[in-house]
Amino acid sequence: MFFIFLFNVITKGKFQPKNWIQESYIEFSDQGFIYCEKESVKEYMFDKVEDFKIELKSFEGQIRSVDSEGDTSRLNGTENLLAFRYMGAKIKYQFYLKEKEDKKDLLRLFIQGLGQPHIAKGELYVFISESKRGKTFTMDNIDPYCVELIH
Repeated sequence: MFFIFLFNVITKGKFQPKNWIQESYIEFSDQGFIYCEKESVKEYMFDKVEDFKIELKSFEGQIRSVDSEGDTSRLNGTENLLAFRYMGAKIKYQFYLKEKEDKKDLLRLFIQGLGQPHIAKGELYVFISESKRGKTFTMDNIDPYCVELIH
């Protein structure tokens, strides 16, 4: 299983890896994103990405209800997923978000149009609250209010 970590140029290091794995990360820009691992760099341009899907499920310590009796569990922040097709190849990366503000900031970048118009038909899933609530949006129709619902 790959763990990748987001580092966004725009937010100057907001999406940094956990201390115990610091050899890979993703860096977003207006044109696309790069995946860096040790000395290897893979570049992906938004205009060549197909079937874009990103799942923002957790940040470290986020609480999720486990059952109807109110039992909860703490998530570790690595349940997030970036999946897409690039030049015919299916690619998936899991990534880590350290805190709630990291999750909100990444969501705001996509609300502001990161990747548009190329990934307009892409999909974004956001886990919103501890009661197992989530919402799925197309990349060109993300409700900005959902940022305030994340807790």
